[in-house]
Amino acid sequence: MSQKLLKSWPLYLAALILAVYCEPILTDAYEPNDTFEDAALISLGTITATIEPAEDEDYYRVSIAGEDSLMLIYRLTVPSVLMPEITFYGSTQKFLGRNRPDAAGDTVQDSLRVAPGEVFVRIRSFNYEASEASYALTLSTSLPVVAATD
Repeated sequence: MSQKLLKSWPLYLAALILAVYCEPILTDAYEPNDTFEDAALISLGTITATIEPAEDEDYYRVSIAGEDSLMLIYRLTVPSVLMPEITFYGSTQKFLGRNRPDAAGDTVQDSLRVAPGEVFVRIRSFNYEASEASYALTLSTSLPVVAATD
């Protein structure tokens, strides 16, 4: 082995350690998605992801097609240790609504009236727990129900 190589091996080792330990750990296919700017583009339907590490927040954006307002129907199923919070924002990041369960592991489901366009969804655990087990988020749309008038 050459003298030059023997003298520089600590630098190569340090570079390798930095490359391995400084890379972010991506826990699911949507990471990194921790901000509005990094929000993962998803479609209506079901996705699975994780809340890990404990302070993880997942942002998604979904395009809602239509000419009038629609009902965005959502269901969030989580592992038993998580206290999920799901928050919705309009295309300008204006707050639209939030939902939290009463106990860890509870499913969160409801609907929210939204205008056509882009909607942001933030998912986090407000008890700051993490889980390697996946949560499932299901989104769909329907026309709003209008009460009949006489």
